[in-house]
Amino acid sequence: MSIATMRRSGHRLLGRVLRRSGASRLVRSSPPIADLGLIGDRATAAVITTGGEICWYCPGRFDAPSLLGSLIDPDAGGEWSILLAGAEPAGRRYIGQSAVLETTLRHPAGMLVITDWMPLADCVAHGSICRSLGPAPAAFSLVLRPRPDGGRRIPLLRLDETGAAIIDHHFRLQASHPILIRDGVVRIDVPQGEQSWAVLDELRSGVTADQAALADWLEATLAGWRKLAMRSPYDGAFADPVQDSLRAVRLLTDDRTGAIMAAITTSLPEVMGGKRNYDYRFSWLRDSGMMIRALVRLEPDHEQALQYLGFVASLLDTGYQSPLDPVSAAGGERVPKQVKLPVAGYRDSRPAITGNLAAHQLQLGSLAQFVLAAREIYAARDERPHWTVVSRTADFLVDNWQQKGSGIWEEATLRHYTSSLVSASCALDGIAPYTDTAEQATRYRRAALGLRQFVSRRCLSRDGIYVVHPGSRSVDISAALFPVWGYVPACDTMMANSIALLERQAGSGGGLFNRHLQNSRAQRLEGAFLVGTFWLAHYRIARGELERAQVLIEQGIGYATDLGLFSEEVDTGSGLLLGNLPLGLAHGSLLSAVADYDVAMRQRG
Repeated sequence: MSIATMRRSGHRLLGRVLRRSGASRLVRSSPPIADLGLIGDRATAAVITTGGEICWYCPGRFDAPSLLGSLIDPDAGGEWSILLAGAEPAGRRYIGQSAVLETTLRHPAGMLVITDWMPLADCVAHGSICRSLGPAPAAFSLVLRPRPDGGRRIPLLRLDETGAAIIDHHFRLQASHPILIRDGVVRIDVPQGEQSWAVLDELRSGVTADQAALADWLEATLAGWRKLAMRSPYDGAFADPVQDSLRAVRLLTDDRTGAIMAAITTSLPEVMGGKRNYDYRFSWLRDSGMMIRALVRLEPDHEQALQYLGFVASLLDTGYQSPLDPVSAAGGERVPKQVKLPVAGYRDSRPAITGNLAAHQLQLGSLAQFVLAAREIYAARDERPHWTVVSRTADFLVDNWQQKGSGIWEEATLRHYTSSLVSASCALDGIAPYTDTAEQATRYRRAALGLRQFVSRRCLSRDGIYVVHPGSRSVDISAALFPVWGYVPACDTMMANSIALLERQAGSGGGLFNRHLQNSRAQRLEGAFLVGTFWLAHYRIARGELERAQVLIEQGIGYATDLGLFSEEVDTGSGLLLGNLPLGLAHGSLLSAVADYDVAMRQRG
């Protein structure tokens, strides 16, 4: 099979093709972002291609160093492949509303069905990967090439007395068929006609895997995902995309802490072959706050929203000083310093990194999004859980809104960004009814009024346009949310004029829009920001323009993968997906817009 054929079929070997005499290298490329699927256990996740290859896996937690990382370094990163010569991808699906992924490969002799999942069973360690494969249409091999510490080294490999492969005295591979080790690679050969399975877990778990155990773990996992799905009985407009997005948000959630990650991956490029590559495996106040707004509307028990609020409250116990960092690690730790990884990068997009510089920025809008999320929870439940952290954050906004910050897009240039000021004003106005005293409420409302006066004086152009910051002549896509946050009616003339200019300046066709960046070169090169499509749809809903909103929602959904996952951006020239995946902000924005759309449609009758 030629290299070109292997790439077309989804069997991107990304490094080595094993031969009986040893291993030889092939030139390989990372899979298209649209080909990526996910499994997870709400503690970490793994990324799987349409050909059944696991190309990204961080054991134990989302931001751990990868054990399999060929996604961002095809040669050195490591992967878990299925080598079935002559096979091609024939489709994949999640089983029901679970995150159990079923992938089918078509071979001239028949189909091979692969079921991948991370168990939710209590007896299995977090981050364990289970693979169950149906009868083999022809002989094939499962090939695991682990590369710990983000691909920086070849691990120690040995077989224990049971025949399991031990990786670095820390991980273990158990399988239905004999395991072979050679040249830093673990291989399982499966004869034609036989079913097979394999489990990768932590050695310390001590759990013995066999066919019966896998069946039990699969049933427990499906039952666990069914229980999660019951939180949202939604059956309204766009029901299937809504359920896909709810699954994505649940996959992004660390159930141990309540943190919601921005994405599963790091360093998938916003500009192909460029330097705009970031680590999104952390929890942003901005992104999570916007997701919580949707979850409050779609999950009547508010369990995940309350859990997230508890996560943010727990940050006060880690020694944080006011204000909260805009970004936190999954366990509540501070985000580590940004470090360049010595890897090739996704399709030569370098540098690939871990950590994130945004954690040390002043982002007033992110703090405001947290307070807005708390307001939504308080309004829905008529109680004030974790009021201490909410009030401290609001107090910080009152005392510091005059400071210049990095804005919603984490700019290096500090300014009075309009979207930050608007969201802070809405947050203080919105949380004022829940204060302990009338004096505190008055203080919040007075600051909110001061913010409004500043915006009216400095952030409106002579033509009555909400510009990006004082002195700018442009409108950012975040302005579409001003009516959604409650700052101004959607039918307001200045709002309408701002959106009209936004559509002229930032529209990319196909319902796509660009965000406004201070770096003009980055502005020209990066793709359209998919979230903007749903934000503008939300604006149209607020105006009562439901038909226009429906078109935008449909256009945005059209950029999802076959599994309903959204990336960060879309290349408007090629249509290729760009950026990290799945982008929680995109899924949350769809959910929020659809929730309000469905209500508006029902009210219309």
